[in-house]
Parts: sequence; C-alpha cells; structure tokens
Amino acid sequence: MTKLDLWKDDYLVGVDKIDQQHKILFEMLGDMLTLREDVAAIDERVAHLSSLVERLNNYAVYHFRTEEFLINRYLANDVTVVGHEDAHKSYANSMHDFEGRFQAGDASVVNELIDFIYNWWLNHIMRTDKTLGRALNQAGIR
Repeated sequence: MTKLDLWKDDYLVGVDKIDQQHKILFEMLGDMLTLREDVAAIDERVAHLSSLVERLNNYAVYHFRTEEFLINRYLANDVTVVGHEDAHKSYANSMHDFEGRFQAGDASVVNELIDFIYNWWLNHIMRTDKTLGRALNQAGIR
C-alpha cells in the first residue's frame, strides 16, 4: 500500500525547529492512516497501531517539551500563548484514555483513535501552533 504524504506547506508555523518536528509527526500520521486502509487482519493492524501510537506519543512528548521550552524562554509573559501547555496536557490525557480502552481489548477504538490523533494534530497546528509561531517570530525566533 502506498504511504500517504499528508504534509502541506500551509502547516508551516514559521519556526524551523517546530516545522521540522511537525513534518515528522505528519509522517507518523500518514503511517497510521495508511495502516487503517491496509487490508491485513485486524490483529496485525492492532499490533502495528500499538507500535505506531507508542512512537507518536514518545515523539509528541519531545515536541511538546520543545514548544514549552520556547514558550518559557521567549514568551513567558505573552498572553497569546496562554493555554498552550494545557492543550498538550489535554492531548496526553485523551491519549491515556484511548490507551486504556485499547489495552482493554476494545477493537472499535482503532478508527476512533486514528481520527482523533489526525484531527487533534491538524487543528492544534493550524490554530494553537500558528499563534505560537507568530508570537515567536515577533520575539525574533525563526
């Protein structure tokens, strides 16, 4: 099956480090969406998805730390980024809930999980991270 290339330059936020990390996240998202379309047995897809979600979650932690470092270092008093870290925590909590359902053997969670991850990242980048990018650009960070 052909791997999906989901990245669009519309997703750029104007901060190189963040943009590069977002591209890697979108590669992982493409892997997940490709997996959903795979005709392999559900047991194989579930095992593969588990591995992909673990990789994505680990990378998300790294990415969130990057953004939070930049916020704390350059935008500590900027009201435009208030709530950014809360969005990261909300994502982590949602992923924890999905993981619990997944571990409990709820196979119906697979498509719901993939949709959640894709939509969350797309919306987070296009709204929250675009705002962060503008604020960092104004602070001289590219």
